[in-house]
Amino acid sequence: NEKTRYNISIAYKKQDGVIQAVNATQGNLRINVDSKINRWLDIGSNSAMSYAVNTYPLTGPELTRGGNLQQFYNSVMEIAPIYPVKLPNGTWSGQYPLGNAAAWIGEGNLSTTTVPHLVQAVFLNAKILDGLNWRNTASVDYTFSDITNHISNFTYGGGQVSGPASNSEELDRDLIVDLESVLTYDKKFGKHGINVLFGTSERSEAFKTTSAYR
Repeated sequence: NEKTRYNISIAYKKQDGVIQAVNATQGNLRINVDSKINRWLDIGSNSAMSYAVNTYPLTGPELTRGGNLQQFYNSVMEIAPIYPVKLPNGTWSGQYPLGNAAAWIGEGNLSTTTVPHLVQAVFLNAKILDGLNWRNTASVDYTFSDITNHISNFTYGGGQVSGPASNSEELDRDLIVDLESVLTYDKKFGKHGINVLFGTSERSEAFKTTSAYR
């Protein structure tokens, strides 16, 4: 109706990388509502939620140079195409110090990052008297990050071992809360006027990290 306005939007995106097992997925939802309760009071809410998952392969522990995703590109560029991905007996071939990018992917060496994110804000605006307004806002920004890494243990056809196997997980929780209250007075008296602002604001932040490895 004329007293209430709202907006809702939804978005979804999925992108696959040029390397197998590299992909990114994200969904977003936004909801904005504001309502005029009467001639002196307005309230509203703004919400933004997202959920993202990013996955990319990890190199094996036998790697002696480079690092993670960049090393996969190095393998493609520097290992000669005459070397097979697998030997005739079905085992992985391995070329040191570059290793075998196909083997790392095929054996499930993966890192996955999952990030839900919420931003929520509410407001209340009150017109107390002519020229006297009271604005209040409260907002929450919460991010939860879950990072898991898995490394497999396997043996190349030449007898070299890619390992040991390992699993790690890191959980990060970030919470930010903002509170604000502002009182303003703006009044004209002929050629003169009064403009006064009085307010207070408060922010609290909490960060927590939990990690595990085996």
